[in-house]
Order: sequence, then structure tokens, then C-alpha cells
Amino acid sequence: MPSRSEWLRIANTISDEFESSRIWWLKVAGDFLNQNDLLAQIPPISPKNVQGTHADLAMRAFQLRDTAGFLAAKSYISQQDGRDFADILWNQVAGAHLESVLAFVHRYEEVADERGTVLARFLFDVGSYFYGSDKAAVAQSVAMGEVFEPFVRASRTTVATAFGDHDTV
Repeated sequence: MPSRSEWLRIANTISDEFESSRIWWLKVAGDFLNQNDLLAQIPPISPKNVQGTHADLAMRAFQLRDTAGFLAAKSYISQQDGRDFADILWNQVAGAHLESVLAFVHRYEEVADERGTVLARFLFDVGSYFYGSDKAAVAQSVAMGEVFEPFVRASRTTVATAFGDHDTV
């Protein structure tokens, strides 16, 4: 287990890689929607265009929510230190958007017992990047579920790598 003095470096690494994976996955999702005739034109996808959007905040929330369970399952941090490390990580990933990210986490936790509903809410939230406020069009974003697993794998690989767990990677 890493010492407390290493936590900030680990949290920064995770945060930076999470941002990269959010941009990467939005491109994958946009390409998927476009190739399946569910999206006429892919909007610009870059950190500048994405940061702070509804979709970005939803993805941050999903990454943090999933990471909490992954960290516990892998025991990268002791149970007694888990909350302290989580505070650092959540602040690094959410940044100035902590309240908004927490609102998304709460939105997903409301239906945590229904994995399909959590995923549908997440995909609708991310779909807003592609479809804006057109609710009928956003419904098409559920198709992104076909390319959802790489997003989860990328996030978990980032965490495992940051903790030096090459067996999981």
C-alpha cells in the first residue's frame, strides 16, 4: 500500500488520465452514434469543448463512483484510510465542479439497485453532449451502451496503473 505522502501524486495521475479517457470515450461514442446513423454530425470533442459540460460532469461522477468500489475491491488503500484518500481523489477529479459531480453521483445512487437504470441515466446525461436538450434525440444515446465497457475498463486500468498493479492491467 502506498504511503500517505504518495497519495497526491497517485490522485493527480488518476485525475489526469481520467480526463484523457473521458475525451477518448466521447470520441468513441460519437463515432459509434455517427456510424449507426444515430448522429448526423459529431460536435467538436476536445478538453476545451467538453470540460464542465453536463456530459463531462456525468462522466466524472461515474468514474468516481465506480472507482470507489474498485478501490475497495482491490484494497489499494486500507479501509481506515479510504475516506481520506477518497477526499483527495474526489477533489482532484471533480475540481471546482465538486457539488455538480456529487449531484450526478446522487442521481446514480438513487437507482443503484437497478444497474440498467443507472446505465440509462448515465448514457442520457452523456448523450446531451451530442443531442443538446432534444429529449427525443437524447433517447438514442442509449445505443452508446454498446461501447460503454471500454470506458469502465479504461477507468479501472488507470486506477490499477496508478497503484502499480500490473497484474490487473
